Amino acid sequence: MLRLLALAAAVLLVGCEPPDAEPDPPKVTAEDLGRETREAADSLAGYARGQQQRFAAEAQDRLTRLEAEIERLRTQADDASAETRARMDDEIARLEDQWAQSRARMDELQEKSGPAWDEFKLGLERALDDLSDASERAWAKLRDRQ
Repeated sequence: MLRLLALAAAVLLVGCEPPDAEPDPPKVTAEDLGRETREAADSLAGYARGQQQRFAAEAQDRLTRLEAEIERLRTQADDASAETRARMDDEIARLEDQWAQSRARMDELQEKSGPAWDEFKLGLERALDDLSDASERAWAKLRDRQ
């Protein structure tokens, strides 16, 4: 009887896994991996498109505000003396040229993707910053001449 109990205990111990044993990981096939890779790539591409659209909307908003600033500057200069108006006309013409160049860069940005888009984005940001700074300087000149 003792032998029978020892044999039963040995069979039970051999058949049981230790409590801390982890189950076998699920098998991953090449098809599963391919599908998950495509899903990740699609998700990343969607995120990038969203970032691009967000930046384009912000850049368009800045262009619109700067265009309105230039128009306000022109209106103020038109109300100034003839000498001030003549000097400001050149300044405003330069601003309008910068604005047109920034607008053209904005249009080109829509055609870019990947690393070229990132590089072009930085160039457009600099162009918009330069235009904003030039607008502020023009306003300062107008105030000084009045």
